[in-house]
Amino acid sequence: MYGSYITRLIIFKTREMKLSIFILFVLLVSCEEMETSIIFEGFTDERDGQTYATVEIGERTWMAENLNYKPRTGDYLITESFGVLYSFNSAVSSCPYGWRLPTDEEWKEVGICYPDEASLRSGDFEALLGGWVNGDNYEYGRTGAWWTSVEIWDDYTWIYCFHRNGYLIRMTFPQTNKVCVRCIKDY
Repeated sequence: MYGSYITRLIIFKTREMKLSIFILFVLLVSCEEMETSIIFEGFTDERDGQTYATVEIGERTWMAENLNYKPRTGDYLITESFGVLYSFNSAVSSCPYGWRLPTDEEWKEVGICYPDEASLRSGDFEALLGGWVNGDNYEYGRTGAWWTSVEIWDDYTWIYCFHRNGYLIRMTFPQTNKVCVRCIKDY
């Protein structure tokens, strides 16, 4: 499992990159101690009867697939293959009762346990590349992006983006744009 990271460590020549890869390797080792398991019976959304598989990462229960709830009002776009893409305000109000958008720290745990394309697109988290929509611009199938609950500036929020480069990264995103949602159980 760690062979590709050791290879990357040898390839990168700069001190900063070596340090980053070493830190990632240490975090991967700590993820081995973090429990992750898929729960196939999942959760059924009472609003529309859809059932979602869930996965436990650490001490949190996540939806293991993109939210596909179609709200009566709000700014969202329905896709056939990737679930619904929501603006930030629609995302906040679309998680089912007892569920919410994950925080930045909770997404960081996902990045530790699923650090590359193979693991993120595996059966338990199944990071579908639902893309994003920005006005008339859109990208489907090459990028996956999901909202966090963290607003950082007026009208901007952190998202986590799985890009075709193979890594889960955090970036700022205008709240009027649309991306996918993974809800986390609110304890």
